[in-house]
Amino acid sequence: MIRTALATAALMLAATGVASAEPLQEFVFDAEPHAAPINNRAGHWTPPGLELRVGFRQNNALRVAAEYDSLRDYVDLELSRPDGQPLTEGTDTDVKAQVVNRGLGCVDQAADVTVEKLERAADGSVDTFYGAVEHRCQYSSSPDNALRVKIRFSRT
Repeated sequence: MIRTALATAALMLAATGVASAEPLQEFVFDAEPHAAPINNRAGHWTPPGLELRVGFRQNNALRVAAEYDSLRDYVDLELSRPDGQPLTEGTDTDVKAQVVNRGLGCVDQAADVTVEKLERAADGSVDTFYGAVEHRCQYSSSPDNALRVKIRFSRT
């Protein structure tokens, strides 16, 4: 009887651990000197400081909104294909990438984007997005310097 009670308790504990798994959220960036709009700094944001939202807009652009430490810092990233279709898994070298940070923004008309995983719910919302972006701002003082971003987002 004691063995049965211990086994039942162990199964309940294991089931609780699986059911309460936290969603994966990670936003990592690294900006070279004079890259724009983020210049010469890096960050590795995770919860609880990170609030990450990923979703498609009506124009099929994918928006990634990363807010850190109650909006003390943020990066807003919008990615869109030139043909107007939604992003799909794979690598593209001509994605329009708009990045905004601390009120400054810049658009790269030919950013390198890799979508490792993209899953959408029946209603079209994004359940999972794993991707990377390399953004270069032609208006910065060093247009060859890059901002690199890695995103890991899972709603469940």
